[in-house]
Amino acid sequence: QHMTETLLWLSRDEDKQGGGSTDLPDIKISCMVEQLIEDNHYLLKGKSVEILLELEDSFVKVLETPCRLVLNNLIRNAFQYTAEGEVKIVFKNSKLEILNINFTRDEVDHTGSDYGYGLGLRLVDRIVEKVNWAYQNVEIPGGRKVVIGF
Repeated sequence: QHMTETLLWLSRDEDKQGGGSTDLPDIKISCMVEQLIEDNHYLLKGKSVEILLELEDSFVKVLETPCRLVLNNLIRNAFQYTAEGEVKIVFKNSKLEILNINFTRDEVDHTGSDYGYGLGLRLVDRIVEKVNWAYQNVEIPGGRKVVIGF
């Protein structure tokens, strides 16, 4: 349902945020992140991965469905592509940072039904462009660093 709503929303020709920023709901990012971690925790089964959280208890004005889809894809990817190591998620000053670092050189098994075809990251790119969020997704030693500025 979230994917369908987001695809429809992306196809509309409206303002970047779908209205002025004052029209947007206040979303508590820390609660959304915690829920998405719980939803995707099964991806860590059988792995030695530590989740480190530093979540400021504040709100941002964003559309909930596109925000949820973006964060879900990024958290999901961090969990999938960390075989042994840590996933660190920091939310502070309206900026979210997700780092996943492998402590092992073992390859992550990229097969199975939990691995997509890259559609998720293409949607993330389109969404952050449409809503005009600052976005960075870079390779770092042992993993990736993603930063979103709302």
